[in-house]
Amino acid sequence: MVYLKIVNIVSNNGVIDYKGLNIDLFVPGSQVYPLSGNYCLLGTTQEVVVGFHEDVIVLTAEDYESLKNEFITSQPVLMDYEKEIRQLKDENLELQMALIEIHSMLLEVK
Repeated sequence: MVYLKIVNIVSNNGVIDYKGLNIDLFVPGSQVYPLSGNYCLLGTTQEVVVGFHEDVIVLTAEDYESLKNEFITSQPVLMDYEKEIRQLKDENLELQMALIEIHSMLLEVK
């Protein structure tokens, strides 16, 4: 497997440009697309030599892992979905109870 960094991955018109690489040979799960940069990291089984394209940089496995881990650790930690669902259910219940209380108060006023 060859590890690559492709710079200028998004062209001016917003289209992804893999610089002539065969995407069918990309290793599934190896692609990383940082939102803050115009590049991607990936592994491929395609033979790629240094100088293949000026925007295609061949990486060592260590450099790939380092850049990938740097990207992963820079991402905000997402809230656990089950915890978020529980919080929303609790909030919904509190709002329903408040509406019932308001409705009861309005009925007493009549």
